Amino acid sequence: MRIAFIGHKRIPSREGGIEIVVDELATRMAARGEQVVVYNRKGHNVAGEEFDNQSSTSDKPYMYRGVKVIPVTTIDAKGLAALTSSFFATLKAIKARPDVIHYHAEGPCVPLRLAHWAGIRTVATIHGLDWQRAKWGRFASMYLKLGERTAAKCADEVIVLSRGVQQYFKDAKEERKHCSRSSSLWIRLLLQHVQHERQDDERSADPLGGTRKTGIRALGLVLG
Repeated sequence: MRIAFIGHKRIPSREGGIEIVVDELATRMAARGEQVVVYNRKGHNVAGEEFDNQSSTSDKPYMYRGVKVIPVTTIDAKGLAALTSSFFATLKAIKARPDVIHYHAEGPCVPLRLAHWAGIRTVATIHGLDWQRAKWGRFASMYLKLGERTAAKCADEVIVLSRGVQQYFKDAKEERKHCSRSSSLWIRLLLQHVQHERQDDERSADPLGGTRKTGIRALGLVLG
């Protein structure tokens, strides 16, 4: 299966929770033999230029743990980075014709509609109701809300991270019947793989001092 990821900042990176999730999903799927492409934003690490690595500075595609990483055009400014990168990433993905595009977060889901119109299956993971956060101005909140509605209307599968958000989507009038807490597609791709890696995970420590088994369990809570 050919799978594309859109909506994170960049991988490899520890800039936020979304980046960690995308890193884990993409590399584990690649290890299964799936063809995975991740569309990275261009720009500096949010913690500062001193933390830049290849994921921040590369202008050309490169391979990372079996995943093809493609940097996309980005206006590296507050409020515009997610908007511009997700738009240009979607155009590239439509041209490449993957089997599935997995979008992350509300804002990057706005161009999901283009992939839907192009006949490409889409999955949207809503990591939180970002438009409700006080840090966003009126226009940004409206844009985030548009991404939320687009995901509910157009995505083939919607993944949420809590029962409360699950109910929120169920109560929304524009919510589609298939919207649920977890996507069976990603359960098949990921959680079946857990059984094959449990022993390796117990012996393999991650950079944060835990184990990959912990990471798998965290994904399990998100997906199923």
